[in-house]
Amino acid sequence: MNKKVIVMVILGSLFLVSFTSLSALEIKTKGRNYTNLHESKISTSTHENTWYVDDDNTDGPWIGSKENPFQHITDAVENASNGDTLFVYSGTYFEKIKLDKHLNLKGVDTGEGKPVVDGNKSGVIFRVIADGCIIDGFEIRRAGYNFSVYGSNIYVSAKNTTIINNDIFGYSCYGVRLYYAHSSRIINNTIKRIGYMGIYNQFSDYVNISYNYVDNPYGSGIMLDESFNNVVYKNIITACDEGLLYYFGGGHKTIENCISNNTEWGMIIYMNYYPNEVIKNTICFNKGRSLFLNTNYKKILVKGNTIHSNYVDGIEVAVSNNVKIFDNNIYSNRGYGIKLLNSNELEIKGNNIENNTKCGVIKLTGNNVLIYNNNFINNDKNAQDIGSGFCKWDDGTVVGGNYWSDYTGEDKNKDGIGDSPYYIRFPDRADKYPFMNTYGWLNSPPNKPIITGPTKGKVGEEHKYVFSATDTNDDEVWYWIEWGDNTVEKWIGPYKSGEEVELSHVWSKTGNYVIKAKAKDISNVESDWATLEISMPKNRFIKHPVFSRFLDEILLLLIQSKITTF
Repeated sequence: MNKKVIVMVILGSLFLVSFTSLSALEIKTKGRNYTNLHESKISTSTHENTWYVDDDNTDGPWIGSKENPFQHITDAVENASNGDTLFVYSGTYFEKIKLDKHLNLKGVDTGEGKPVVDGNKSGVIFRVIADGCIIDGFEIRRAGYNFSVYGSNIYVSAKNTTIINNDIFGYSCYGVRLYYAHSSRIINNTIKRIGYMGIYNQFSDYVNISYNYVDNPYGSGIMLDESFNNVVYKNIITACDEGLLYYFGGGHKTIENCISNNTEWGMIIYMNYYPNEVIKNTICFNKGRSLFLNTNYKKILVKGNTIHSNYVDGIEVAVSNNVKIFDNNIYSNRGYGIKLLNSNELEIKGNNIENNTKCGVIKLTGNNVLIYNNNFINNDKNAQDIGSGFCKWDDGTVVGGNYWSDYTGEDKNKDGIGDSPYYIRFPDRADKYPFMNTYGWLNSPPNKPIITGPTKGKVGEEHKYVFSATDTNDDEVWYWIEWGDNTVEKWIGPYKSGEEVELSHVWSKTGNYVIKAKAKDISNVESDWATLEISMPKNRFIKHPVFSRFLDEILLLLIQSKITTF
């Protein structure tokens, strides 16, 4: 190859390298270019995918390093690439930020509080249109009142977005608004004083909304609108007009939230056509309906919730099918504990319904309603069955009734179940198997006792016997023991389940006896009788030939002696 050609190639390569290096030092900032041509000013500590922002850096240079951070968040976003992380220091940033790249924005509290991003009432503050972004650790406020997307402090129309550890305040219409933001996460945020909705999820599926505090006296707390399969977990939703609203959609899991002190509604599920689960929430002190299920067509499971001290009803089910209300504690509501209206295929089981002002459960209309194994305690009226439709107040088995605090019947056989029905509406609406004790359906009687000891003995001597009974519920047990000679041990105890109890008894007459014993548990539910047959035989005199002759001779001598005397 010609030497001149080789030299030209080398010189061209060096020129390209120099040009590329120079371009890399051009940093875009707020409509101007800052080109750092001084080698000593280049930050060698800046990682390739990390940028820094500090509003205190008013004089520059602005290259996004720790030593020379950007002054504005938008500059960092513009210069970053997909996957980069932006650290934003404490300060106040009057900006509107568009995330059109996959970025991680991390607020850093430098001792002056979280960095504040203030929209100055001019529209969306954070607009997320790229998948996978994270907004973590900011105070975000004042997007402005606009019921379109422009009134959102955070507006997300991208998938797999994470909004975490932020304080999100008004003046705005939406704290966080999701639109087709599937598989996103809204976690551990404080959302207060928003004008319309704290969190509004529209058309977004598989969203996780957890550990947020939502306090919105001017509107709703959280609303899921035409979305599916969301998880709402351990949020505090308080002092809103409406706490938690599900419109259309369905498939949601609502678990361990506290929904309290809302002025209109606690929680509404309306027109959902996929199954929902409402589990272990606390719903209390709401001034309107606490849990309202209206016009739903698929299964709703309401289980393990505590619903109390609401100004109206505990649970209202209207125009809904296939609702299961299990194991809830519903008490001290000013209306009905549970109100059923024009709803079918309902199952109400295992609930404690207590001290509700109007009625424990009222069934107005509806078919195939099954109500069993519940405690009805000291409600103004424990139950009412009004209007048309078929409702059963027991499941048809002897352990399928309810407990009624105002039941006055007897339990002569001591099986824990009343001998006569409890009438809700005479003569055709009754619980045929009312329990004598709360949660009686959970209680099994003790097993029949085991009696061990001698089956033969002697009159006048002490005999020892051991009694032992186990209780399925591991309750303590008491024993009733009859010795067969008209002496009785009456409910001695308590003893631990399975504990061996030794007792002694002395029979004074010969004969055959039957020891009988039964056990009862703390709920006075009794076991079957156990028996042990014993005998106390007469003392038999056994003759021996030699001994018999000896006695005969003695007797003869005595007779002769008497004759001689006379």
